[in-house]
Amino acid sequence: MNYINLNGFVLINKVPGFSTTNYSEKIKKIINNKLRLIYSREGLIGDLVEKVGHTGSLDPFASGVIVLAINDATKVIQFLSKQKRYIAEVLIGISTDTYDISGQIIKQQRYTKQELSKIVDLISSSLINFIGKVEQTPPPFSAKKIKGKRAYQLAREISQHNTTLLDEIKLKKHTVYIENITIINQYKDRLVLEVSCSEGTYIRSLVNDISNLIDIPLTLSFLVRTNSNNFEISQSYTLEEVKNSENLNFLLPLNVVLDNFSKVVIQDRYIFRVRNGHSFSKSSIIALNKNGLFSDKNIFTVMDKKRNHLAIAYSDNDINFKIKRVLMPY
Repeated sequence: MNYINLNGFVLINKVPGFSTTNYSEKIKKIINNKLRLIYSREGLIGDLVEKVGHTGSLDPFASGVIVLAINDATKVIQFLSKQKRYIAEVLIGISTDTYDISGQIIKQQRYTKQELSKIVDLISSSLINFIGKVEQTPPPFSAKKIKGKRAYQLAREISQHNTTLLDEIKLKKHTVYIENITIINQYKDRLVLEVSCSEGTYIRSLVNDISNLIDIPLTLSFLVRTNSNNFEISQSYTLEEVKNSENLNFLLPLNVVLDNFSKVVIQDRYIFRVRNGHSFSKSSIIALNKNGLFSDKNIFTVMDKKRNHLAIAYSDNDINFKIKRVLMPY
């Protein structure tokens, strides 16, 4: 019997040099070690963490908030808000094969103070071209798969033999949505942007696309994700803080997150149907609230009068609701 609810989220403030997978493995190990101590000390019998997922990876060289889902919380990842926000530092005068400062330089140019000022103005005026729905090609050094192999693995293999063969790596374009790009600072040859966008947006590709449009070498020199799925970096914990915690207070319970979804409350006589995965209509609803902080567009948690979360539903018209995931099956 499990006396500790392990279903929830851990918000981690990632540091450069580690992958998101590294953090997933470390957090699983840390929590399980803490659980063993708690169970032993208090004479409890309980489960351990079996599954850890994430809502979107960060490049190893990047930092910022990553959202890790623990056990049953992995089942609602797909229903979370898809919004992301980044602070990106752009280096003017250099282009690399990875589109960031960690790669090999393929183009380099020095500029005077006056030239840099004009380039910043040129970048500023170009940003309008990248607002809204944008067709974007992932970087060749990315986690996208090509014939079952990660693009960065293939790129490294090719570059070891002939760097010009990087052109052989063909990644398909995909549509992303960029809500806003703002220049928030500039110092000499470095420009700082704030970008609000949908998941799947590569900031490295954005910088490279701007570079291609204005024909000026640019590369991403630093990246911080300040918001993921509407979770702020200020809510996150460092790995050291998690390690040093005496309990599991860093675990954000699944129900707390679901409480901040858009929601519908259904009549008692429809509970059985919902818990068996059947669709329902507006006539079954007692109340509806669309002010969800963490839920994706058109996603609702379905609740009974006692505020139990019964299921996740989808509706694009607030009239007909289709069950996407049962949370409390019979």
